[in-house]
Amino acid sequence: MLILENFEITRWTGAITEDGKIKRIKPEDYSNPDMPHEFRLLDDDDNIYGYGFSRSCDDEDAFAPLDHYGPLYGCTEIQYYNRDKMKWETL
Repeated sequence: MLILENFEITRWTGAITEDGKIKRIKPEDYSNPDMPHEFRLLDDDDNIYGYGFSRSCDDEDAFAPLDHYGPLYGCTEIQYYNRDKMKWETL
């Protein structure tokens, strides 16, 4: 795992099971209470590059994972998981 100040990457999409589904750490299995917001990074073709957790999901700091990895991997979108609606939402 890569831990930065405002976020942590917990899985890259290279960690794929034999049935083709991406393994990711879910919030109930994640033990850092300072980073409660689950996110994922996508490119412009909606390919998922990685999953992680962040300190924030609704301010300028919420873009930190995209700012850091966007130029490196061509990620153009960050989505946060909305637990109330049970779906991913683009920030």
